[in-house]
Amino acid sequence: MAEIITFRPTPEVQEILNKIKEEGSSVGKYINNSIVSASSGGTGSYTTRFLFYPEDSEVIHFSQVNTGMPLSQSVAAYSVPVGQLSAKAYSDFKITLMNCGMEYFYFRLNADHVVGIISTSREEASIEFSKYFIQDPESKEYARTMLPLPQVRYDRRAKTVIVITKEPEL
Repeated sequence: MAEIITFRPTPEVQEILNKIKEEGSSVGKYINNSIVSASSGGTGSYTTRFLFYPEDSEVIHFSQVNTGMPLSQSVAAYSVPVGQLSAKAYSDFKITLMNCGMEYFYFRLNADHVVGIISTSREEASIEFSKYFIQDPESKEYARTMLPLPQVRYDRRAKTVIVITKEPEL
């Protein structure tokens, strides 16, 4: 006998599931297909966005004309994830953000995990955070949504912060 798995859909997911029901399709089959396609690395359902701070860095330092590489390759070649920065480079990263009117806001998931979101205010960061995590009102634990987490990178040479996000294709 198959194991029964339950989950709490977000309002957006519930709307999608209701639409599937109205069309007369199998909700279980739809969920299974969605999970299989997401876990098999099917990246066709997301669009990659690059955000640069300062904004003109994309044209000056990372454009294909200047580097001879596509944008994603030049970002990978010239920047490192924020988690790999030394204390001095991390301080430069924070100063670069502040000079652009941005801050790095932290949200505690549990005793061991914290997520950082770059934004202009705590309110905007909270809205962005809610795209990636949903809190169960009863247990107060966070659950991940299907949206991939943003990647934050820093180019020490050009003093540029790069945020790579995945947006669902419409």
